[in-house]
Amino acid sequence: MRASPRQSPRERPSSRGPQRMQPRPPSPRNNPGSVAAAVTSLAAASDMDSRVRADSANRSAGTPVAADASASNVRVVCRLRPMNEREKKAGTVPAAAVSSEKKEVAVVRTVGGSRQVRSSFHFDEVLSSFSTQEDVFAATLQPLVGQVLMGYETTAFAYGQTGTGKTYTMEGDADSDENRGLMPRAAAAVLEALEHPDYIESSVTVSLLEIYNEDLSDLLSTGTFQQKVELMDCGGGKGVQCMGLSEIPVTSLADVLDLVRLAQERRRIAETRVSARSSRSHCIFTMKVKCRREVGTGELENVGKLHLVDLAGSECAKKAAWGIEDMSGPGPKSGQLGATISEQERERRNINQSLLTLGRVIVSLREKTGRVPFRDSKLTRLLENALGGSCKTVLIATISPAMSSVDETISTLNYA
Repeated sequence: MRASPRQSPRERPSSRGPQRMQPRPPSPRNNPGSVAAAVTSLAAASDMDSRVRADSANRSAGTPVAADASASNVRVVCRLRPMNEREKKAGTVPAAAVSSEKKEVAVVRTVGGSRQVRSSFHFDEVLSSFSTQEDVFAATLQPLVGQVLMGYETTAFAYGQTGTGKTYTMEGDADSDENRGLMPRAAAAVLEALEHPDYIESSVTVSLLEIYNEDLSDLLSTGTFQQKVELMDCGGGKGVQCMGLSEIPVTSLADVLDLVRLAQERRRIAETRVSARSSRSHCIFTMKVKCRREVGTGELENVGKLHLVDLAGSECAKKAAWGIEDMSGPGPKSGQLGATISEQERERRNINQSLLTLGRVIVSLREKTGRVPFRDSKLTRLLENALGGSCKTVLIATISPAMSSVDETISTLNYA
């Protein structure tokens, strides 16, 4: 079940009437501890609610209850990650908490040095810090596997600040059954469904494309020569195709995991102040499914696609970029600093432009208003066929609970 239009994500200051969450925080005392106290009761209640719901679902069906994906072609899901070791070591306090039952995220922040402001955001689904990788799959992609087998294109995006768990959500740990991300889980679900006796014939291929500074790279290319990859409008109703991109046949989950590991080694990452391994590019995992099955007295052939997009990390330039003061620290040294700053600025401009374009496209599709700016970036142009019409799209917004990241959290929630 999705939220009604009146519950569309928007910032709601606590001054606008009574709230639907726990009581407002106490009067501000310019003390970070008071902010933590303001969200503690809500966090405890929402986390307990999440565990009760998960236990109930596991007892009744063996898997968490999935959200109804039929209500809208565009859904937005928010995932709150736990506090990481760096945040705990720095002594930062929590500023965000979620309620899975109310599908609400609450953020408490200090404004003007002393005044505390509480904001709430509503989404189609909200996952707490206790959510597992299986919970995320059940709430996002599990309902869409059938759409792919019926010949539709479906897309899931992971969006958020650097270090909030986008790549973990999408890829996870390939060597752990429990911690595998959406890519291997979706692949396993598709391959398992194709084993049904109704399917007479099937073939599955996987491709992994990187978009870095608006340049396209094949992460699964073989040999030392990197074939040029470019977008081309093929006409004849085929739309935009990615020419020169490898499509590797797969027959098992092990095949998919091997390809994911290979792409992880080749993808561009860089160290920033926010994250030691920050993704500086968009990564698009595409599974193409051709299948033929018996229908009544005849046969039906379908070609569907599943696109999983791990977006480059969004981040505040002042917090993430290296500066002159970093010459003596763990970052780039003086001889490399100028080139590093210049390259980071170029990366940031391209990342921000493509993310803003994606946001405008999703808003236009969800609200069904005016022109949809697919051609304003290579990411949206490539996925034009997968984002419009009857295709299903899921945006997964990942956030940190820490007070040190509250500005980026608010920015992500506003975007989502």
